[in-house]
Amino acid sequence: MIENVFTSNGRAGHEVVFVFSARLADASVYARDELVATEPDGTRHVAVWVPLDELRHGPTPFKPAGLLDLLPATPDPVQGD
Repeated sequence: MIENVFTSNGRAGHEVVFVFSARLADASVYARDELVATEPDGTRHVAVWVPLDELRHGPTPFKPAGLLDLLPATPDPVQGD
């Protein structure tokens, strides 16, 4: 669990993040470049796989603070990174 107090757009925020280890039942999803979800109102969300090394050392922002510390140093070979 991570508790995060932050400011966004000039407003104070507070979140509690519960972190779980999981493995997708459909392993073919790990081979996809992106995952697209569409809300009932038509809003689209696109998720992409990002290597852990890029999250740890690259320019890609990853929040909340402390979440990377909970991930294993070496990715699971079944899931990739």
